[in-house]
Amino acid sequence: MVLGAGSLAERIVIDPATAIPLPDGADPALLAATMNPALSSWCALRTRADFRAGQSVLVHGATGNAGSMAVKVAKHLGAERVIAAGRNRTRLDGLTSEGADEIVQLTPDQDATAAALAGAAAEVDVVLDYVWGPPTELAMRAVLEARTQHTRPLDWVQVGGMGGDSITLSGHALRSNAFRILGSGFGQVDMQVIQRELTELAAAVAAGGMAVRPHPFPLDQVEAAWAHKDAPGERTVILL
Repeated sequence: MVLGAGSLAERIVIDPATAIPLPDGADPALLAATMNPALSSWCALRTRADFRAGQSVLVHGATGNAGSMAVKVAKHLGAERVIAAGRNRTRLDGLTSEGADEIVQLTPDQDATAAALAGAAAEVDVVLDYVWGPPTELAMRAVLEARTQHTRPLDWVQVGGMGGDSITLSGHALRSNAFRILGSGFGQVDMQVIQRELTELAAAVAAGGMAVRPHPFPLDQVEAAWAHKDAPGERTVILL
C-alpha cells in the first residue's frame, strides 16, 4: 500500500533508485508508523547540527508526533541529556519514560516559560525546534541570555513551524553568542545522503531502538481509519 498526495494505491510506479531496502523480518506497519515522524530529528542531528554523543538537546515542541519521536531519536543517537518542552502537560509527563531527562511546559505566562527554559536549557548544545514564530523568539532569548559560556557552540535547528513562519531576532544575540540557526529539510541534504539515512533509520527502528505504535486497519476498513483519532505515541497505518 502506498500513500501519497492524499491518495491510496495498491500499485504505483516508482524509480528504483529512490527506494531503500528494508531489514529482513521487519514489521511493515511499525516502519510505516515510525519512519516519517522520526526522519526530521534523525536527519537534523545526523546531517545538519554538529551533534555528538554525550551532548545535550532541547526539543522545542516535544508533544507532537515528530517532537516526541525526537526525544527518542536524540537518546538513541547518544544524547546525554534531553529536555522536552511543549504545551501538553500530560504528554510531557509521559515523555519522562521515553527518554526525556527534564520537561518544560510552555504556557501563556511568558515570564514563567522563559524562566523555566533558562533554568533547564541554558547550556544545551542543540535545539530541535518544531515551533518557530513568537514562541521561538521567547525561547531563544531565554536560552541565550542564560548561557554562562557564550562561546560554547549552539546549533538551533528549525524543523517545524507550528507557531508561525517567521521570527524577529536581535543582531546582538548573533554577535554575542557562538550561535548558528540552521534549517533541516529535503532542500539542504543531498538525496543520496537522505537515502543512506533512511536506510540506517529503518535498521534502527527494526532493531527496536525507537518506535511509534502502529494502529493498523485493513483496506476494507478505510473509512474507520479516517475517523480514528490516534492516541499519543500511536499512528494509523492502512494495510492491504
